[in-house]
Formats: sequence, structure tokens, C-alpha cells
Amino acid sequence: MTAPLSFVRLRSDTNGTSRFEPLSIDMVRKDFAPPATPFYVSELAPASQCGFLRLPAGWIGDTHPSPIRMWVFFLSGEMEFEASDGEKRKCVQELGWLEPMMRFWL
Repeated sequence: MTAPLSFVRLRSDTNGTSRFEPLSIDMVRKDFAPPATPFYVSELAPASQCGFLRLPAGWIGDTHPSPIRMWVFFLSGEMEFEASDGEKRKCVQELGWLEPMMRFWL
């Protein structure tokens, strides 16, 4: 049995113009951690770095490209991202994928 994990990516093209696009990752129900009940797991991918960011309440950043490709998970609070066309997305306990060199505004 499969179930997709859906999320939004903020991506930029070769001109640096950013846009939001929907993505999903296939998840398969597996007996991943017996004796726990099976649950949905994606294909595992290698990771070379892992880190955490904590922004103070009220933080506002200037327009900037993402310094690296990142997965962003919101454990608390919220943040708003804006694409080049002016579309805004508020993230609250969701995740998004930020591409290298993409531009976003906070």
C-alpha cells in the first residue's frame, strides 16, 4: 500500500525567478521498526549535513538567495515566503524544499 507525502517547493529558474510548485514523495507501508506497527516510509536518501535554525520572534530578513539546498520543518511559530510573482505562502508546522540560489522574501 502506498500514500504520497505532499508538500510545496519554492524553486528558482536559471534567471533567478522563484515560484511555488507542488511536489510529492512516494511512501510505502513497511515493517520498518519491528515490533512496532508498520507505517509509511519513503526511500532513504543520503545526507551530508544536518543543522538547525532558530529565528527570534519578529525576525524579518532582506531579500536573499538560499545559501544551500534545505528541507525546512516548522516545529513552532510561522514564517511567510514570497515568490518573485508576489505569491505568498505562510508556513505553520509544514515543510517546504528550498532550492539553491532561489530567492525569497520574508
